[in-house]
Amino acid sequence: MAAAGEAFADWSQTHAEERAALLFDVADRIVERRRDFAALLTLEVGKIREEADGEIAEVADVLRWYAQQMLDLDRPRPLLPVDGEQTSLVYVPLGVGAIVSPWNFPLSLTTGMMSAALVAGNTVVVKPASASATSAAWLVDLFRECGAPAGVINLLTGSGGLIGDALVDHPQTRFVAFTGSKDVGVRINERAARLQPGQI
Repeated sequence: MAAAGEAFADWSQTHAEERAALLFDVADRIVERRRDFAALLTLEVGKIREEADGEIAEVADVLRWYAQQMLDLDRPRPLLPVDGEQTSLVYVPLGVGAIVSPWNFPLSLTTGMMSAALVAGNTVVVKPASASATSAAWLVDLFRECGAPAGVINLLTGSGGLIGDALVDHPQTRFVAFTGSKDVGVRINERAARLQPGQI
């Protein structure tokens, strides 16, 4: 969390074009290495080759889509006109996000949650399912190979309950992105609703 918090100061000020370029680059690279990533999905979570290859294609599509969305949304948008006022909508980064991802689509779901946060100028701590931690590690490594600065993407593996609770409860956590069971989702929602010391 400390690394993500420190990296946020610079990453949030990085131009949207640069953040989008990172996602476009990762998309190109994962397509180049799709056989390696697909083989890992088969080994780690038992996907058949066609499904694994389809997941890699989805990862590339998601990366490119979020990158383009950031480029399209990176300007003030006028709101309803009000006499005597100038109002506009501007999207701003929030801070450090906790990304808690499942095992069944370990690359596509992790990528979707992570890339949306990153391209918007946030930093993340990724907590993958224990059954697919290697897939998440490969994905994080690929982002770093493509130029993600230190601390922007952080990987934390281990017990879902222990680590997940610590991430949700941490005073630097500004948002949580989660895909998983209803029970865990309810638990995260309940914990996230509590004000933690240091949050305000």
